[in-house]
Amino acid sequence: MQANNNERTRGIFARATRAAFGALTLFAAMCTEAGAQGVIFRGMGAVNESMGGAGIAAPLDSMGAIYTNPAALVDLPSNEVSFGLGGLMPASSVSSSYVGPAAAAYGERYGKTDSKRETYYTPSFSVARHVGKWTFGVSTGAIGGASARYTPSGDGTNPILGTYGKSSKVKVIELMPTAAYKYNDIISVGVTGVVGCFALAVDPMPFDRLPAEPDGPLYHSRTDYTFGGGANAGIFLNLGKYLPGFKTGFVVKSPVVAEPFRFSGASTPDSTGYYRETNFRFALPLVLGWGASYTPHKDWLLALDVRYFDYANTPGFKPANVIDGQGRVAGLGWDSVLSVAVGVQFSVTDDIKLRAGYCWSENPIPGEVQFANVVAPLFIQHVASLGLSYTIAATNTDIVLGYSHAFRNSMDGTAKSGPGASFHVKNTVSAETFFLGLTQRF
Repeated sequence: MQANNNERTRGIFARATRAAFGALTLFAAMCTEAGAQGVIFRGMGAVNESMGGAGIAAPLDSMGAIYTNPAALVDLPSNEVSFGLGGLMPASSVSSSYVGPAAAAYGERYGKTDSKRETYYTPSFSVARHVGKWTFGVSTGAIGGASARYTPSGDGTNPILGTYGKSSKVKVIELMPTAAYKYNDIISVGVTGVVGCFALAVDPMPFDRLPAEPDGPLYHSRTDYTFGGGANAGIFLNLGKYLPGFKTGFVVKSPVVAEPFRFSGASTPDSTGYYRETNFRFALPLVLGWGASYTPHKDWLLALDVRYFDYANTPGFKPANVIDGQGRVAGLGWDSVLSVAVGVQFSVTDDIKLRAGYCWSENPIPGEVQFANVVAPLFIQHVASLGLSYTIAATNTDIVLGYSHAFRNSMDGTAKSGPGASFHVKNTVSAETFFLGLTQRF
């Protein structure tokens, strides 16, 4: 009787997996978020996020394992299918004033503007199955993005926004088929193919003429979509035979390079000018990661991840001087950064697990490139997370709740947008995120 129930359960979840995979992939394409570690999110799913994103050597579910280290997928205790949903509520603001000759010419103006508050939803999905020494899995969901929308003040007291305002939205969705192989009791290896879908909308378009140039900026450009590809490779080492309770892992994520975005728009805000086109190449950076975990007691798990993000050598981010020879913003001028994540899990009972995590990241955005990054406030540096899992033993189902708080961070600098027009700019950002997850093991 129990065997028949198990077969029915597997059949139901197999059908649900096929249906949900397509639905969630489409739904994810309509969602965005604002992340730590620059444009890339620190983790994926309620479990991994509540551990602060630490998971390279601490695979707690398929979603986190595929995202952080494909080789760690072999360490999952059973087959599983997972669903996740995150709700992000970012808060950002920008203030500016004229400095130098511009202050003398235009007067002492200062203003602060808050971005429009919105909630963004980020669904995710994963499935993993053990087949002998192999483990196969696939995951999809939003792994990066940001959004900001600033409307100008009627009196023009916030000069960096001009009379039109600024807005942007970037979304990065990945499909990640994965295979991992357990070579022996110590060594496992894994690889993930990455198919990325990128969406970008910026108004006015900074990757065109500066406001002081005769043609002016590009207005009313529509969202453009493009696709790219890459791969992740990892190694997972279970050192328990020599160091009881210790595991470690390494991961390399290749750049995910996409076809250039192509935009067309008007030369004036009221669309009476002629239309023209521009393009912009964007990619995700090379990521190098190392992680370790330690189980001092059967009820405790400690995890640590260290990652390096090579933004300084990535298309769209890398120019040290963001203004090219034609007076256009050639890139965002970001620095490469290190990120450190720590997480802890405590099993209160066999059915209840508590988690806490913390993620710190260097700031990728130097102060001197503020003009190009007003609508990309991606310099969150400190994020604290909490989480709870409850297992319904009768059905082997986990219900997961999580919460993270991105602490308020500010940065400022002087930006030059054209001859005689210099601003002192200050950006501020914080965020709250709630997570919900459901995992069925079989």
